[in-house]
Amino acid sequence: MGKLLLFNPDTEMAIADNSANYTPPKIIANMARDLSILPCWWGKKEDIVKGEATHFESLPDASKEMLKQNGCTSFYHGHEPNLKAAPWGMNMREYKRFKRYKAAVPEWNSATRLMYSRESTIHLFTLLANNPNVPECCQLAQENRPKIYTTVSWLQKDIVLPAMLKRPWSSSGRGNLELREKPQDKELDWISGSIRKQGFVVAEKFYDKIFDFALEFHIKAGKCKCIGYSIFETTGVTGAYTGNTIDKPENLKKSICKYISEDDFDKLEKVMCEVCQKIFGEKYEGYFGVDMFAYKDENGVQKIYPCVEINLRMNMGILAIILNERYGLKGTLKITCGVPPAEGDIQLCPALPNSTYYAYVTPSR
Repeated sequence: MGKLLLFNPDTEMAIADNSANYTPPKIIANMARDLSILPCWWGKKEDIVKGEATHFESLPDASKEMLKQNGCTSFYHGHEPNLKAAPWGMNMREYKRFKRYKAAVPEWNSATRLMYSRESTIHLFTLLANNPNVPECCQLAQENRPKIYTTVSWLQKDIVLPAMLKRPWSSSGRGNLELREKPQDKELDWISGSIRKQGFVVAEKFYDKIFDFALEFHIKAGKCKCIGYSIFETTGVTGAYTGNTIDKPENLKKSICKYISEDDFDKLEKVMCEVCQKIFGEKYEGYFGVDMFAYKDENGVQKIYPCVEINLRMNMGILAIILNERYGLKGTLKITCGVPPAEGDIQLCPALPNSTYYAYVTPSR
């Protein structure tokens, strides 16, 4: 069965809203429009993309040829049968949408929705804490693990500063609040509003981060498999995504192992795969990633924070893996707002006169 692919970058916002009628902010809608053919690059011959077919025709010839050889070049016209729903990420709106398209779609309910929240991150930390095979450099003391707060008063009494506050359904730096001092009116409004709308906030200790990376996984028939590694860049303390390194897996692993020994990294990969299978194996099928970072503790000792967030969906790290494995690309995957590709860059989506967002690869020079 082929898949019906869709790029919906607002999926966490839609999950938080929990409505089939959710409407994204204009800027996010523009992103979905400008990058609507991005799934062509991870799709396969038998798949179909719900996107702007004219955008494919507007690609440079070199990009079109790569897709014709190794990607997906078919677009949805409203009558293709026997398709399996495969959006960037699932939520109530996409569940209803794919039902209308008569595509096979997994059930969506309140339990499913909660699985996509940061509560799963807390669950993962609990399982890691009780696992004797977790490398010492990845272990966190109880007081340093992320914590859920359901009231403003409890947070004010209990929280240890500085801290990073996160909404239950958010990613890529959206929905985060850096809190270095006692919260004032503006911060209290953010906290109370987040709890009122989403039920709780998660507080994490603020770390001296030095390197971002991720393990990328795929679950099928209840079995979890690590499919590769991701090295990405973020901006500022909020962690907004800016780009991914595209390279062979052995080179990515070598870069990551500057911050963790290869033996410990192999242990971490194995444990994380086992734990994620336990959490998601019977409930989820598809791609997902676990973001991590290297940091220095209070004594200057280099350690690994093993789970910043779980992206229970397709993500740019997995796209970077596919761009290397399937297309032989090497360089930097960039998703930008207002910064079009330069000469020599490989366009993944066309740079049109009315484009706001761009997706392209800057090859290694």
